[in-house]
Order: sequence, then C-alpha cells, then structure tokens
Amino acid sequence: MGIGPFGRRAGRARLSRAALGVAAALVAGAGASPLALAMGNSMGKGLPGEAGARVAVATARHRRPASQAKAAEHAATAATRRERSPTTLEAKVVGVAAADGGGGYWEVASNGGLFAAGSAAYFGSMEIRSKRARVVGVAGDPATGGYWEVTAGGGIFRFGDARYYGSMGGRRLRAPIVGMAPTPEGRGYWEVGADGRIFRFGDARYYGSMGGRRLRAPIVGMAPTPDGRGYWEVGADGRIFRFGDARYYGSMGGRLLRAPIVGMAPAPDGRGYWEVAKDGGVFAFRAPFYGSLGGRRLHSPITGIAATPKGRGYWEVAADGAVYRFGHARFAGAARVAVTTSPTHARESTPTVRPSSARPSTTKRPPTTHAPPSARPSITNGPSTTDAPPSARPSITNKPSTTDAPPSARPPAAKPAAAKPPAAKPPAAKPTAAKPTAANAPTTPAQPPTSKAPPPAPPANQPPANPPADIAPVPAYTFQARVSYGASSSLPCWRMGSSAWTPVAGAPCVAAEVAATDNARASEGLGPVRLPSDYASLTPEEQLFVVTDIERVSRGESPVVGLSPLLDGYAQAGAAAGTDPQFSFSAVPSSNWWGSNVVSGALNALDANYTWMYDDGYGGYNADCTSPAASGCWGHRDNELTSGYGGTLVMGAGDVQQASGLQSMSELLVAVQDPGDLPPLSYTWAQAVAAGAAG
Repeated sequence: MGIGPFGRRAGRARLSRAALGVAAALVAGAGASPLALAMGNSMGKGLPGEAGARVAVATARHRRPASQAKAAEHAATAATRRERSPTTLEAKVVGVAAADGGGGYWEVASNGGLFAAGSAAYFGSMEIRSKRARVVGVAGDPATGGYWEVTAGGGIFRFGDARYYGSMGGRRLRAPIVGMAPTPEGRGYWEVGADGRIFRFGDARYYGSMGGRRLRAPIVGMAPTPDGRGYWEVGADGRIFRFGDARYYGSMGGRLLRAPIVGMAPAPDGRGYWEVAKDGGVFAFRAPFYGSLGGRRLHSPITGIAATPKGRGYWEVAADGAVYRFGHARFAGAARVAVTTSPTHARESTPTVRPSSARPSTTKRPPTTHAPPSARPSITNGPSTTDAPPSARPSITNKPSTTDAPPSARPPAAKPAAAKPPAAKPPAAKPTAAKPTAANAPTTPAQPPTSKAPPPAPPANQPPANPPADIAPVPAYTFQARVSYGASSSLPCWRMGSSAWTPVAGAPCVAAEVAATDNARASEGLGPVRLPSDYASLTPEEQLFVVTDIERVSRGESPVVGLSPLLDGYAQAGAAAGTDPQFSFSAVPSSNWWGSNVVSGALNALDANYTWMYDDGYGGYNADCTSPAASGCWGHRDNELTSGYGGTLVMGAGDVQQASGLQSMSELLVAVQDPGDLPPLSYTWAQAVAAGAAG
C-alpha cells in the first residue's frame, strides 16, 4: 500500500471480490454463491488489469510513406483481409494508430482485440493468442503495413510482416509501459514507461528520457520526430519533454485541466503537436486546430488520438470504440465494444494506512529510475520547461529547454529510506525568491531529487470511531461476501441474464446505493446524504470527490477543498494499475502527508465509498483484515476521514472502466501546508455545496 512519510504500515489491505470471484454462470435453483464459484483475474500486481485499466495509450505518429507499389500492395491486402477484422471487441478500447495513406486506422482493446478500419489491414490480435493480454497500445509498421501491440509488461507482439526487434517483456520494470512508437523506416521502435524511461530496440536510438527525474505527473505517451532523431514525452498533467532534435512548442503544463492528458500526436513535419485529454479536449501547439470534443458530454472517456499522415486532421477514439474525426480525417468505421462477461472483476483495494506521529520503519517512495539497458545516449537534450497555449491555434514563443545529463552522468537513484531515528532534521528554509514560473523558468541543469528528511509529523488526531463490524447494505444493492445468490436473486444494481450477471447502471441502482449509505450512516447517528443537484452529470472522479467530502463534513472533519488535475494524474495511474496511487512530495514542496485508496470492481463512486467506509472490517472484502483486531481493518475509512496534519487537503481521483462494466477507482489525498503551493483545482467543494451537497 502507498504510505505517507509518517505512516505506519499495517499490511496490504486489499478489498478483493476478485479473491472471492463472481460466477460466470449460475445453475438456476442451485443456490450457490456466485462469489464462491469463480476466481477473478484482475488482481494486478502493479500492471494494468485485463479489463482495460491503463495509464495511457500509445499515440499515433507520422510515418514516411511507403513506395507506390508497396502502398498498392497494402491496399490490396487490406481489401482481401478486411472481412477478417472483428467488428466487436470484448474489452475497452485503449489506443488508436493511423494506417499509411490516411485511409484507415486500427483500434486496440485492453485484452488485445483489434479492429481494422478502412485501408488498415487485419492480421490477427493478442486476443486470439492470449486471453490474459494487458495491451496498452498499437503502432503501425510504416514499411510493411503490419502492426505491433504493446503490453503494460513491456511485451511486443508483431502481426503481418512487422518484424520483432526485442522488448522489455519478462524484464523487471519499475513502472508499467504506457506506449510505443516505431522508427520512420519501421526497423525498430521505442517503448516508454509511466516513469519516463525510454527503451530502444532495432535501429531506434536513445536520446535521453525522464527516467530518474522529478515528475509532477506520470508519463502517458510519446511521439518521435519525422526523422527518428528525437522524440517527445507527454505527462498526464500536460507537460511536454523533448529529447534529441525534437523541439519544444509549448504545453498544458501548469495550466488548469478539466481532465488529465491521455496522449499526443506530432505534426507530420515535426514542427508542432497535439495533446488530447480524457474529456476529448485537444490542445494544438504550432499545429492546426481542427476542433475537439471538449465541453461535450461523452458516453465514454477518450483514450487516444492519431493524426492523418499529412497533418490535415486527426481522430479521437473513446473507450467504447467510438471514433470522432476532425479536419480532413475520414471516418472509416468504429468498433463496437460489447461487454457480456460476468462480474468476475471484483474488488481489490489497498489503502494507505493513516500515519501516526512516529516515524515509520520504512518510507515508501515512487520507484527509482535508471537508464535503459540498451541505451547508447549521445549528447542529450533535456526536458523543456512548460508554456501555456493561447487559444485554438496558438503561436507560442519557444522557451529554452533545461539541460539533461546522459544517464551515465547521473548519480545513482536513491534507495527507499531505511528506519531513521525519531529526531529528523527539518528541511532547509525556503528562499524568499519567487518560484520559477513559465515566464522565469531557470535554464540551469535539472538535478534528480535528493533524499531529504521530511518535516517532523505534527500530532495526528485519531479518525472518528470505526463501526464495530461491517454494515451490510440495506437494501442489498450488490453482492456481499459469504452470501449465496441464485438465478432468482434480486439486486438493484445487477441483472441476471441467460447465463451471467451483468451490472446495471441507472437511477434505481443509485437510489438503492444512497438508501444503503443512509442506513449505514444512521447507525452512527448521522443524517442522510445530500448529493448535489447536478450529481448525475458529474464525472466519476468528481462524484467520488463529492461523496468523500460529504462523509468528512458530516463527521466534523474539514472538507477537501477540491480536485487537482495534478493529483488526478497520480490517481489515474493507480486506478489503471489496480494499485495504490503513489505520490511524490517534490510535486508539492510543502506537503507533509498523503494517503491513497484503490478499489477494482466498483459499480460507481457511491459503491466505492460504501466499500471503503462501511465494509472495510473483518468478514468483508478487506484482505488485510484477517481478524477482528488486525491492524489492516478499516484502513480505507481512516484514510478518507484523516485529520490532524494541518494545512489544506486536496484530492486527486482516478477512474478506469473495466471490460466487465465495473470500475477501477482510486483517490489520493494530500495535506498542503503552504497556500502558495496549492495546485490548480478543476472542481471544488464550494461548487458542490452551491449545487446542494451536504452531509
């Protein structure tokens, strides 16, 4: 579990319906519990889950056109093989790549399933080869018309005539792979990790990376320059980092984002690029702006972007397979995502135990980083500072970038700190000079973070008393541990089909969840929850934030002031991997505590909250609560109701849709001591209260 600097680790408190499972089929009248008939397969160990969890998508890139003969051969191949491409995918779409010529594209699902549209040829997919694939992206081979799929574990799988040049599959990774990109000739490729590491294969060269450097948010994708002599990395907070001959044209770093960035695409001449956000917003930097989905209500979040070969348009792809075209990009079809699986992707949640005043024996920090094993760095161009774009088609002055030393020149990454004496040296006083901004960013070489002792922990109050035992939901809106369900069972949030249970969204389910929450709160002498009038139109992340604050303020705790896109990036990475979000104190210098929860297999925010708040004790899904007195019991609840660390609480939230129709949801709470350090907020408790929210 992720813990803050003053935390005491009480074990990994996994909330796991995956450990109990939900049956894929029930025998009518048998009375067997679906929770005891099947084992779930979404118990990720730091990698995105089969159900579509991911940190980011591989982004499409401009590729050098093949010869006319080869292009004609590709078109003929596509025409003969187009019927083989499935039109229905069994998992959420996680990436898109454009085919040469701009007449087609590939959509790839988290289970490896692939849909080929237009001139894009279909040669098979990982769904056929392996039912346990955890695919995070797809890239087309500019030389042959084939393609590669890349998994979170670093595995590369080739299809058609695309060649295999090696991969990180089976090798130890400090962070999951989030995307890949081929070289212009298709004779090699790069993989990029969420921690910014770059791994090269074939004729791809290494020009540096963000590995071992301070990141304010996880890396979510990469894109190479047209000549393959450089590349960009993009973070969930919108920051762009350039290497090799890649130039910096601006970014969304430091700007208010309504939703995290999920990918980027370069202009074909390398003189600009686009960033795309989860809500469909597109941000153009020296590249033409053709429109976006920003401000429009979507049925499913955007997961990727691909530009046409001539840069005259682009496509956005959503998790439900929908494709949206802009500019001269042509619509060639879209995959249909059909979720018919039973709810075997059940709860797995691991909280950060709220810290005590004593210094922990170990301090859990974000993974240390190192240069890739195959790296042969030349003189590297480091990550540039960020600049905010103006409106639709920005003309932004290029900022001088910072200088990055090659990996061999970097000091070794710091190991996690061992137990230290209680007396900790407080950090040096902050200089009175103003903090660097986009206007006065320094151009001195960036240094890797040093290991400094965090400030001494202030006295921590105990959270409000926990229930003596789990509180069963009344009405019973969802499955419960150690309860049998038959084909005739009635659950407001589930429907029994001919052979499988499937989740049912809608007002009846929400009403049952609210009623169950109110009943549980009544046992503590609390009144009913009051959701804001616009609750149904809020994003899942905003809904989770609102419910969390309702639970806090009704017990006399100070509210979390708002959702931060910066923290959303960390939370999203945790939700994608099915593990606790991990936070870096360097992201907010005056932060002195953080805590995080994650749950896989939640129906929605209300269900995630009920599980953390009222079903976290012995006998439920908390895998670390092995006895009534175990230290792991009620760890999630303690995090949500944390207090006593001073400053201001801010929150990040993550949400990933799983193939089963359920959600992987996470929350990250951070205590910030200096008001000047508060990151920008995308949604606040004041807004929720104005819409009628109350505890």
